[in-house]
Amino acid sequence: MIENSPTGQNMERTRNVVVADVLSRHRVACGIREIEGGALRSRPGKRILVAAGALCPGSVAKVVFDIVAGLSDYYFHIWVEPGKERFSLHAARRCLADFGPETPSNFEIVSSRDRIRMLAPEIRATFLNLFTSDSWFMPFSLERGIPIVTFSHSVCYFEEFPFSSNPLAPKVAWQRRAYILADKIVCWSNIERQLISRFLPIVSEKIKVVPLCQKLPKVVPVGRTRPSKGDLRVLFAGRPLAKRKGFEYLVNALRELAAKGCDVELTVADAFTNAARLAQFRFSEALRGIEVRWLSDLERKEMRRAYRHAHVVVAPSLYDSWCKVVTEAIAEATPVITTDAAGVTEYFPCDEIPRVKAGDSKEIAIAIEHLLSDYESHLNASEKARERLKAEFTLEKQSSRLRKALGLE
Repeated sequence: MIENSPTGQNMERTRNVVVADVLSRHRVACGIREIEGGALRSRPGKRILVAAGALCPGSVAKVVFDIVAGLSDYYFHIWVEPGKERFSLHAARRCLADFGPETPSNFEIVSSRDRIRMLAPEIRATFLNLFTSDSWFMPFSLERGIPIVTFSHSVCYFEEFPFSSNPLAPKVAWQRRAYILADKIVCWSNIERQLISRFLPIVSEKIKVVPLCQKLPKVVPVGRTRPSKGDLRVLFAGRPLAKRKGFEYLVNALRELAAKGCDVELTVADAFTNAARLAQFRFSEALRGIEVRWLSDLERKEMRRAYRHAHVVVAPSLYDSWCKVVTEAIAEATPVITTDAAGVTEYFPCDEIPRVKAGDSKEIAIAIEHLLSDYESHLNASEKARERLKAEFTLEKQSSRLRKALGLE
């Protein structure tokens, strides 16, 4: 048991100190009661509070609704910050389009704290999403004895933004508290688990690894055109301005290929229009001489079309707890090249998902050249990975693993 080990005792002492600190600075006017810390325990009620802050049209929102759909016997109250309701509803609509006739209805998007306080006795657990900057739900949950489950998407904040020089330092500080206060921490890969343990060794015994699922399209595209040196279509899906996505290393690799006479068409698909415009400006000089299509704010059908149009999807992550782009590419039977820093790679052999050393432009260029020289084998590898995805990474299996990890069985 955690509580009886030296690490567990240190963790409990640290948690008590942080609890006292949080409550002393964030007192709530109603319903204050004695705190009951410790492991996730049985509570009455089938409601779960998801402290999302805002839902963005990206992988985090997809994960939220996969969890909602999988735990269909619970009702989810997805809390967003006031003023972000319309934006969040737009993101929700896009995510729900993937479910078709099986669209989940066991949720509401709410921005009223009064409503959440009224439902408190029936809330089974609070799921924290670390991308929100509003931390009121931590003292809310602690004062009412509601177990906290922290979902870890991006512990790299600790590494990318040192406290001494970063304006996001207060956000990073409360993220640390969210790890310490959690009864359980859920992450998607052992890469993420190891990073959390490195930055906060005191919480390592609370971490559960639950790999993500991937929904497959009903129709797999056929008749894909083959690439050549005069026609290579590369897709980068994600945020090129996010340092951890490694976009600059892909740019350097493509410049190297262009210098060798390879005619490359690069498509960059960013979820946010303004971010795409800024990235287009920032990388304009580096991408000179390479044909680039900048796409943003795509509907799901348009995004699938982009995956199918590409000869290869490159995800040059410097760090990614999962890298959903990889599984989305596999779902569309498109060959993919990623790095050894993407969490998803630990679930697939190298002959199904080729990976290179993170932060190495030359290795990316070599991998693309290898793909050009033997595209058929990459298509076959993609098909094998797709079969594994279909068998092992379903919504049902993710939900079963999550229930077991949280003791909700």
